[in-house]
Amino acid sequence: LNDLVVTRGPLPEARWFVLADCLIASLDEIHAAGLVHRDVTPASVVYAGDVPRMTGLGIAQVAWAAGLPTAGLFTRTLMWLSPEQIEGSEATAESDLFSAGSTLTYAATGRPPWGPLGTPTAQVVDRIVRSAPDAAGVSYEQLRLISALTAKGRSFRTGNISSIAESPTEQPDSADVASTVEPAGDQFDGEPPVEVLLEADAGAPAADG
Repeated sequence: LNDLVVTRGPLPEARWFVLADCLIASLDEIHAAGLVHRDVTPASVVYAGDVPRMTGLGIAQVAWAAGLPTAGLFTRTLMWLSPEQIEGSEATAESDLFSAGSTLTYAATGRPPWGPLGTPTAQVVDRIVRSAPDAAGVSYEQLRLISALTAKGRSFRTGNISSIAESPTEQPDSADVASTVEPAGDQFDGEPPVEVLLEADAGAPAADG
């Protein structure tokens, strides 16, 4: 996926939704088996013709199960970690969903979701924990799914995805789309979320938190 975006730019919307369906379906199967991927990134998605496939589960699982240090293994994937992983909590199925949201943001925009290449690590970390991803220019339907997957509270991600599945064609009441983002702090699943408004108009910058 990374090479595809680098050489050809953002995925067309129809192709993007094929990718989104693949990622979510693949993660559903992985999580149903009681596993967590732990390393969902553009590099873990490969294409066989026009068909995307998720890879990388074996490497992540072997390192984790063997008790090997994973910090070095995932240094290059900081951009794709979830807030709770950055905070030092154990990765969960919901963490995989957040990483999928970051990956889909990249596929839709052609830009790293939490800051351009070369952004200082501290700024990337702060944006992942506090802000919405850079999804400027995507369609409302794309933004709706990205916002659901990248909610800061883990418990909201699964609920958001279920809600979208139940009403896939729901239209917004205004030009803004609300993304559920919880206040910074130690507990991402505690108090009810506050709303961070993202401009859904094409070309409008995403709110920076």
